[in-house]
Formats: sequence, C-alpha cells, structure tokens
Amino acid sequence: MLTVLWDNDGVLVDTEGLYFQACKQVLGSVGIDLTLDHFKEISLRRGESTFVLAAEQGIDADTVSRLRKERDRIYAELLASRCPVIDGVEEVLRSLHGRVRMGVVTSARRQHFET
Repeated sequence: MLTVLWDNDGVLVDTEGLYFQACKQVLGSVGIDLTLDHFKEISLRRGESTFVLAAEQGIDADTVSRLRKERDRIYAELLASRCPVIDGVEEVLRSLHGRVRMGVVTSARRQHFET
C-alpha cells in the first residue's frame, strides 16, 4: 500500500507566520529586529535557529535559553488562538483516507504539534 508522509508546518497548517511572529517579538525584546528576509534565510534556507542572531550580538547562553522558552510560550499562545489549515488540505486528506496510509512528520515540539 502506498504511504504518504505529510510535513505538518507549511504543508498541512500555515504555522510559519506565527513562528516568525513569536521569534520577532522575543528577539525584539533584546534589541534585535528580525526581518522576514532574515527569518527565511536563517530558518527556512539554512535550517538554523534565528537565535544565532542573539549569539552574534554577544547575548549569553542563559539569556538565549530564556528567550527560547519565551518564544515557545508565545508560539503556543498564537497556535491556540489561530492555526490556519492550508486551503484544500481537508479535502485532499478525505479523498485519500482509506486508500493510502498517511502519516505526519514535523520538527515541531510535541506541545506545539498537538495544539
């Protein structure tokens, strides 16, 4: 039987904008202006954390750890308040249900994925 693995973020649900918003807000609290272009380059193209910008500014590891926790909290709140499903996803999943095995892959934290 054919198996389809779906990527959750950006394929099934439109989470990238919410994640950017959480990162921008937290980095802004320490004087770093995260632009959408920086976010795309660092997170989406290079697969790195935007917190490299904090390290480049000399922000210590303990502060970066605190900022990550705050980012995760804000992101969870944003997901809980609005997490838009990509247009057409529900119809595609319904049409494939029972005909192919399907699974979801993600690099999201369990809490965020379950939300």
